[in-house]
Amino acid sequence: VSEVVPRLSHRDCDVERTPYFISSFKLNGILALRNTKDAACTRVVKEMREFIGIDVSKNKLDILWLRDVKSNKVKSKSLPNKDFKHVSDWILKQTNAQPEDVVVTVEPTGVYHEGLIYFLADAGFNVFLANPAKAKRYAESLNILQKTDTSDARVLARYGHAMSQYDDFQVWTPESKQARELRAMLRRLDAL
Repeated sequence: VSEVVPRLSHRDCDVERTPYFISSFKLNGILALRNTKDAACTRVVKEMREFIGIDVSKNKLDILWLRDVKSNKVKSKSLPNKDFKHVSDWILKQTNAQPEDVVVTVEPTGVYHEGLIYFLADAGFNVFLANPAKAKRYAESLNILQKTDTSDARVLARYGHAMSQYDDFQVWTPESKQARELRAMLRRLDAL
């Protein structure tokens, strides 16, 4: 539901006492929830202004920053799939944004994407795992026929931007370190 709001109140609302955040709106890219019983009680949920798409393969990462959504201006870089700090530094340097303002869209690729998404989530980025079938259909809807690593990264960045416009948009949250270690041990056991 979209409505024009004269100003956004950033005051803290007691969600436990008044859990009636039903009305939602977007203004300048900010998704907020408004308390239906107290209109002055508005809670900002998230503000995301930069969109990155990363095409992951075994040996390299193709990173694309969607600089301007309307004109489709982009900046891209290819980096090895091992130095995730370099990826984070490149994104922050290019976008001049804080990690919490950046949505990084990644398509799951076996195990090759896991190190990257855990690193980015731990660094504070909003990681969005795109369903490969839905991302493919999105590319087809845009009539993107070429299939290169850079074009895949572009589609992922645009897909992340498009999906973030929905109120039910959810970023990926990593599992606990213990769960990760247990899953790694189970994989090793299965390999035996």
